[in-house]
Amino acid sequence: MYHSNSAPLPVPQPLTEEQMKNLLALSAESPTTQDLHDVVKIVLNTGMRAGELCELRFADVDHNNRQLVFNATKSCTRRVVPVGPETLQILESRRELQPELEFVLGKCPRGVVKRVERQLRTLKGMSRVSLHMLRRAFYLRPGLQNEQK
Repeated sequence: MYHSNSAPLPVPQPLTEEQMKNLLALSAESPTTQDLHDVVKIVLNTGMRAGELCELRFADVDHNNRQLVFNATKSCTRRVVPVGPETLQILESRRELQPELEFVLGKCPRGVVKRVERQLRTLKGMSRVSLHMLRRAFYLRPGLQNEQK
């Protein structure tokens, strides 16, 4: 419901190149932020939705064709996401660390995503960053899509 006396919410501005570099540097500072760093890189490199990230299984990774295959997406359709070498390397590293697990983000992927979203909101020098903003950055900055090649 829209209230006529309330101001419309501001539209968040996309991240600048400098903000993305700062975010990646901050997220790589310590081993305790490994999930943060991996999630930021994956979303920036693929434009993946938070829900897709939660559901991402190692079985969804097609290494031969360099793509991720989602069979149940927000729009209830099959979605294929091309990935580049950097994203494949992140996924392979996570698999090596936890070979017995089904999900890329571990036993409790939704918990990991929630923790990452909290970490994003509290990073020094970064204001109001969300996974959705990272997804938008992928689509608004054509240079990010070059990682897929």
